[in-house]
Amino acid sequence: MKKQIEILFVLSLTLLIFCYAKCNKDSSSVNTTLFGKDTTTVNSYIIGKWKVHYQFGGICGSCKNDRENLNEFYEFKPNNGIAYTFQNVLQFDTKYTWLFYQSYTTDYMHHILEYYENPAPFVPASHFEVVKIKNDTLILAQPFIDNPDYSEFFLTRVK
Repeated sequence: MKKQIEILFVLSLTLLIFCYAKCNKDSSSVNTTLFGKDTTTVNSYIIGKWKVHYQFGGICGSCKNDRENLNEFYEFKPNNGIAYTFQNVLQFDTKYTWLFYQSYTTDYMHHILEYYENPAPFVPASHFEVVKIKNDTLILAQPFIDNPDYSEFFLTRVK
């Protein structure tokens, strides 16, 4: 009987330690797909300041362009505001609007974020499609709108 109590105690202690370690695991990591979600949901995830780390894709398809040392930030603000800072100099602070495009190959609806870096006449708009957040990394794609050079930007939130 005493042996059974000791075994039960050891098993209970082991279970307690396992549960404690599991509960203390960092659960703040965000992993979610955002393309195709409604714009209110997308905005709730992207609001804040994000540091650009690298760009992947482009004309070569698999090129990785390191941007870590460029001190480059995008800030998504409430009420559809977007600001871009490069080398500690604010390049633009403007509003964005949402465009909606039906996919040609699926029933998926693309939500494209459109903004003008310069409000001067005949200056083309810039576009991003918010793809997902994977391990707290925001992935923004430059869609094929007026840009055959598809690439993705990888950013992390500034705390």
